[in-house]
Amino acid sequence: MHATQPTGGGGLGLGTVVTSALFLTVILGLVGYLAVTRRDVSAAPAEGPQEA
Repeated sequence: MHATQPTGGGGLGLGTVVTSALFLTVILGLVGYLAVTRRDVSAAPAEGPQEA
């Protein structure tokens, strides 16, 4: 199943512009979500002995 192909060819018939806009919206949404929640940032490592 391909989003850009015509419905007669087994696709969704959305076209390249609509498909690209949807893909961009999803990417921006995920980046925004990660920027706000910071779920992708691991915890700071425990501090060990200080080197002089």
